[in-house]
Amino acid sequence: MSWLLEAVLGAIIIGTFVGLFKIPSYKGYQPLAVLTFCFLSSGIAAIILFHSYFALTTPGVILCAAVWGIAFSSMSALQMYALKYVDVGVLSPLTSALNLAGLSVLSVFILNERPSIYAWVGIVLVIIIIVLMRQTKSERAMADGTFASSAFTRKVILLCAGIVLINIGYSFFLKYEVTHFSIEAIQLYQYFFAALATLGYAFLGKTKLREVFAKDLRPSVGWGMVLGTLSACGGYLYYLSVQHGPFALANAVGALYIVVVVLVAALFFKEKLTLKRLVLVILAVAAVLLMQFS
Repeated sequence: MSWLLEAVLGAIIIGTFVGLFKIPSYKGYQPLAVLTFCFLSSGIAAIILFHSYFALTTPGVILCAAVWGIAFSSMSALQMYALKYVDVGVLSPLTSALNLAGLSVLSVFILNERPSIYAWVGIVLVIIIIVLMRQTKSERAMADGTFASSAFTRKVILLCAGIVLINIGYSFFLKYEVTHFSIEAIQLYQYFFAALATLGYAFLGKTKLREVFAKDLRPSVGWGMVLGTLSACGGYLYYLSVQHGPFALANAVGALYIVVVVLVAALFFKEKLTLKRLVLVILAVAAVLLMQFS
């Protein structure tokens, strides 16, 4: 399988994961409980798929898994906190675009990658698509006539900066991981570190465990298993694309997951799929073809 196909399939699965993650929120399930069972389900899926790689466990593998768990949980915590002040339709496109721009530029200086002109056009096109995916005022209109927040206060700007910096830092660390250690062995442990880190943030936020797991756990376990399976599969394909392909281009294709989120929202939540967003989906396909041509 080529790195491009791995990146495209990974983006589709991760986009589906992010889109479906709205369902537990809308149904009022405890988000920390769903997230914890999501990570635990991903870890169990990794053990089923990669149990033969336990023999490759080293201190470096454990360290990489711990870094992933802490980094991913930190980004999730910052995003959950930021979404108290700004709408997801505004936050996600902005942080994704800044992350991709940073990775593309830094890969030239740190990894000495030299993308072709077609690749740069594709990267720039992806950044434009992500920015234009941002919700307009009319798209943010609520049923009661109010609007979801789009104001970038100093607090929101700092939270966005934290999300982007953690993402960029870990992405370069990931490139080191996939060239020095078994990514299958790392996945045997990383999701359990993420689950522990999630519970740790609950503790730091003074949220008692009985409050997290107080309600009927069956829906949280069920959605956690669905989301965890998608997360494990999408994450593994992203790992493979970074391992097998150019770092900047693999991340550019992966960033198109937000297009899938829009399509999932239209399919499952009856959100309006405007002409602008349909055009952006077509442009996203064109961007992938440009990168393949490069």
